[in-house]
Amino acid sequence: MILAIDAVGHGQGPNSRVRFELVDGTATEVPLYGRGRDLNADGRIDPGEGCILVAPGNPDFLTTCLRETVLDYRKLISEIQQNIDLDGDRTPDLNPNSIQYLGQSLGAMYGTILAAIEPAVDSAVLNVGGGAVTEIARTSTSLSEVFAGYLAAFHPTIASVRDPRPQRFAPALTITPQQADLLVILDRLATLETPGAPASFAPLLKQGTLFGSPIKRVLFQYALGDTTVPNNANVQLIRAAHEYELVSLYRHDLARAAFPNLPQNSHTYMAAFVQFDPPNLLIALATLQQANLFLASPFREVPDVNGLVRPFFRTNLFETPERLPE
Repeated sequence: MILAIDAVGHGQGPNSRVRFELVDGTATEVPLYGRGRDLNADGRIDPGEGCILVAPGNPDFLTTCLRETVLDYRKLISEIQQNIDLDGDRTPDLNPNSIQYLGQSLGAMYGTILAAIEPAVDSAVLNVGGGAVTEIARTSTSLSEVFAGYLAAFHPTIASVRDPRPQRFAPALTITPQQADLLVILDRLATLETPGAPASFAPLLKQGTLFGSPIKRVLFQYALGDTTVPNNANVQLIRAAHEYELVSLYRHDLARAAFPNLPQNSHTYMAAFVQFDPPNLLIALATLQQANLFLASPFREVPDVNGLVRPFFRTNLFETPERLPE
């Protein structure tokens, strides 16, 4: 059985409803309490409003959103451990002895924290998660706009300054005073984010587990060409976990070479089935199958699902990289 709950700041607001359109042409709506909040008082709740928090002097960004959502999931797990009887037959319907986690994007970020601190989670698959918002914002096409808006509002003198940080192992650079001021701000933001950054908790998965918590089997999935949570942020999380063998890289470049109409941004490749076309459906199916096989197995190995995609794409799309990108 699969259980899921809305993350903090998601699902619109308390008056949310889900509409189901049936095959006979009729439709029905079900009330579904959302957890978004109208923070800017414009009379509407935009997607994710209430999760990304920006305030002068103490910008929170995703820290509270991630930490509080983890606490919600820990509460859900404690309820499962009480032997929930959903159908009233006096028999527990959920197995408290086998709890696994699958999360994508933001779900992979708070999923990292959950798997790190919750002993009951024995294995997890983290798809396109990032190590920290400050790292994601460096090259992300979405969060970079949020960060630019923050700088423009609270640090206008350096709002247009280019981030001078080089890639790993690149030669040292000479920077301007304005770039130095920007680096000070970035360092402060990274420090403020530390209590809720997935990379802060990733070492607890394997290197230094908490008392009473075993080493966790965790599969990291990421995609080449992700512009929402770019590869530098994916790799930051993987390096923090010190996990280089349980990594699956989806080669979106090879998929697009075969089918150029595939979207340029590969971020949602696990959920690509919503596109309802054969290439996207097959990519999503293979990704979910890899996650399912990993969670169902007791072994620390990356399931090979290229047999599903090779006949259609004429090449393998999933690999364990010999070297993580810089």
